[in-house]
Amino acid sequence: MSRRPALLVALLAGCVVLAGCAAIPTTGPVRAGPPAERDADGGLRFQPVSPARGAPPAAVVRGFLLAASGVEDDHAFARAYLAPRTGEAWRPGAGTTVVADGSAELTLTQGGAGLADDARPDPEAGPVTATMAFTVLATVDGNGRLQPAAPGTRQEVTYTLGVVDGEWRITGLPDGLLLDRAGFDLAFKPYQLYWVDPTRSYLVPETRWFGVRRAVVTTLVTELLRGPSPWLAPAVTTGFPTATTLTRPPAVPVVDGEAQVDLTRTALRASSEERALMQAQLQATLQPVASVSTVRMTVEDGELVLPDTVPPLVRDPGVDAAAVAVAGGTLVHVAEAGVAPVEDLPDLSGLDVGDPARGATSYALLAGAGTRLLHVVPGTPAGPEPLLTGDALTAPSVDPLGWIWSTPAASGPRVMAVRPGAGVAEVDAPWLDGRRITALRVARDGARLLVASSGADGADRVDLAGVQRDGEGRPVALTRSSATSLVPALTSVADLAWTGEASAALLGRRPDDARNRVFLVEPLGALPVAAADVPDDASLVALTAGTGERSVTVATDAGTLWQRAGAQWVQVPAEVPVSDPEFAG
Repeated sequence: MSRRPALLVALLAGCVVLAGCAAIPTTGPVRAGPPAERDADGGLRFQPVSPARGAPPAAVVRGFLLAASGVEDDHAFARAYLAPRTGEAWRPGAGTTVVADGSAELTLTQGGAGLADDARPDPEAGPVTATMAFTVLATVDGNGRLQPAAPGTRQEVTYTLGVVDGEWRITGLPDGLLLDRAGFDLAFKPYQLYWVDPTRSYLVPETRWFGVRRAVVTTLVTELLRGPSPWLAPAVTTGFPTATTLTRPPAVPVVDGEAQVDLTRTALRASSEERALMQAQLQATLQPVASVSTVRMTVEDGELVLPDTVPPLVRDPGVDAAAVAVAGGTLVHVAEAGVAPVEDLPDLSGLDVGDPARGATSYALLAGAGTRLLHVVPGTPAGPEPLLTGDALTAPSVDPLGWIWSTPAASGPRVMAVRPGAGVAEVDAPWLDGRRITALRVARDGARLLVASSGADGADRVDLAGVQRDGEGRPVALTRSSATSLVPALTSVADLAWTGEASAALLGRRPDDARNRVFLVEPLGALPVAAADVPDDASLVALTAGTGERSVTVATDAGTLWQRAGAQWVQVPAEVPVSDPEFAG
């Protein structure tokens, strides 16, 4: 099937949700629609149509909502449904609300009296008010930050219509866009803005959602210069000096694949190393845009001297293909071919070990039914080193600086991290006070953390947080990205894992699920997608992942392991029960 019919299906789906079938003619000749065009990012974009002559108020509102999916030319087609002064004042970039399928209801009134959906009211009777009530899936602010809405969140938007030159037009409306899911997926795309971790070793992404249009390169660079979101700012750095902007007029032309980024003179304050970071951040941020192959920085059309050698910055660090797990009271490596003992370990018998985590040259694991955190170095005569004790410690996660994150499930307004030789760090997280932590996983760049927790009411949530550190790299605070769960569709979350730099796998349930299932979230903030069910009658109790969705591995309470193979699952061969699989990190 060609891409164009798929686009038409998506648009009709959007009309069903926001416009209803009345906006689509059911009689008359078939006419060819406008062609789908390619945007700067290589994808297809929809070219909307202008309002029909003599359209009644309901059709005008619905046509406007459908036309809003076309983001090119500053929403010129959508503005055609507005009165001239209203169109000039309307700011579509102020934010976007994503509407749940099938939830929108349009009501019309004139002079306080209700109007039928197909009514053609008397213009002399005054303006018409159209109210759209709907369930919110998510909102996107003017800087591209997507915020999932709590389940069942309802909202209303009101439009005022009057007659302009004999045609009904919208004369009053709020700023921003209102899109159904199909329209949003057509008009918007997730992009990654890249910052740098404090050690200047890793590129750290932040997901933003922007309209797919030719000017998206300018939007990405503009937001990169503005800096990271408040939650991530304490955890990262940037090479761009404060107040650096694009020269006027602000634009980043792309000529023969080269994005030409011309900066104000403030950029000259950057040191040689910072200029290298600037180039790396720009290249990583713009590289996914199909029209961009190289990036050239200048300052007010003059050359910006870059260092001859650029320090390597790791983007989306991978992990070893083998996970570690527990079998027969000791640690084993887990691969597609099966399990094999970890060599040169001290005797772990009788310790009741579980939940191992793999560091660069050592392992962290829990013992004593999850009340003790131990550190094990293979090949050394010393036995396991005790690092932390507590009630119901969370499965450990090791960051690039060697800090082992494991904390009592109920640890108040803080979480614990410990590094051999450096002691225990009590990391401030006041937003976790009164909650019970289920799982905690640090990103492989060390700058971000995923936390699953439950409240006193039993409601589970997932948080994404930035990891703030002191000058020695010691973690001191967690700053969360949102007051709402990252995946509000899940009411229960048993485990989670990073599958990439900006994606995760979750083990949990939606309200109608009878047992735990695997959900994939890519990128973070997107709606979770349920993976195929594991063909095992046993309950899923643990989840881990290495690099990519195909590395996702789950464990059952019967001691079996299952790993993704395409869209399906295959059982990992093992002669004994295996539990608590975990990839490095």
